[in-house]
Amino acid sequence: MRMPRAEVLDLFQDADVVLYTGGTSLVEHYPLEEKFAHIEVALTARRPLVLGTQSLGPFQRPAHQEQVRRVTARASAVLLRDDRSLGNLGQIGADVSRAKVLPDIVFALADPRPQRPVTQRPRVAVSARAWNHFSGTSAAAGQASYVDALRGAVTWLVRERQAEVVFLSTCQGIDEYWIDDSHTASMIAAGLPEDVRQGVTVERGHRSPAELQDAYASFDVVLATRMHAAILSLNAGTPVVAVAYEFKTTELFRGLGLEELSHDIETVSAAGLTASLDHVLSHQGAVREVVAGKVVAWRREARELGLLVVSARRKRADS
Repeated sequence: MRMPRAEVLDLFQDADVVLYTGGTSLVEHYPLEEKFAHIEVALTARRPLVLGTQSLGPFQRPAHQEQVRRVTARASAVLLRDDRSLGNLGQIGADVSRAKVLPDIVFALADPRPQRPVTQRPRVAVSARAWNHFSGTSAAAGQASYVDALRGAVTWLVRERQAEVVFLSTCQGIDEYWIDDSHTASMIAAGLPEDVRQGVTVERGHRSPAELQDAYASFDVVLATRMHAAILSLNAGTPVVAVAYEFKTTELFRGLGLEELSHDIETVSAAGLTASLDHVLSHQGAVREVVAGKVVAWRREARELGLLVVSARRKRADS
């Protein structure tokens, strides 16, 4: 394992609690060694460790299974975003006595807005990303099929619904970050028919989460591949049609009771996306009511993470 830098070690040493912020980092198609090294430092320093709400697993490699079992046995709290992650821990015999399923922490920002006035020209945001981890086909073929599905959906939106389409994602406009979704968006837009391109804009700048949530509130629906683009849209009360590249998105929409609006990236098609978009645009009031009710409840639950961090700190202070 590559050890963290000295300044990181100093921060861990001075910390009352170490919060591993989660997301979807502990999955095997990403490198895990450095992540486990950071977690191990926290445990070795005897600092209370809280695994923040995340989706994780499945773990096929014996070394990863052993590391996960060690972490869950010693963590003060293991917070998961979905039942499937809890099942992935159970499958390898990990200690789940301190595991709890909570909504993604970003739902703590939920602030659903009133529906936009219905107009003849709906506004639709699209969050697209590059993806190479296809299981049923090559990376090139899978990405091409996914791009074709998005182009088909955007073409339908512009031609059939006279929609204004804006590509706007969560991972863009930061030079230091390893990926920029606006590059993928520009490539998709460049391949659209000329008449469709006139109704499409690609935003390239960076926005903070709060700014993005405000921006997504101004749309009638968001077509999202990035899960946090979906969450920020839902937080604002804006319905979402999702492309699920990992099980975290499928689980999110199952929790919403809107599974039909989530499409697996392995099999996504323009026809499937347009059917979902048409449904949302034709029944905005009903879909928004479902979304608003759920995210308000999830806001309360998501904020429980803070209470668990405080609890871990108090236990350390008392020990």
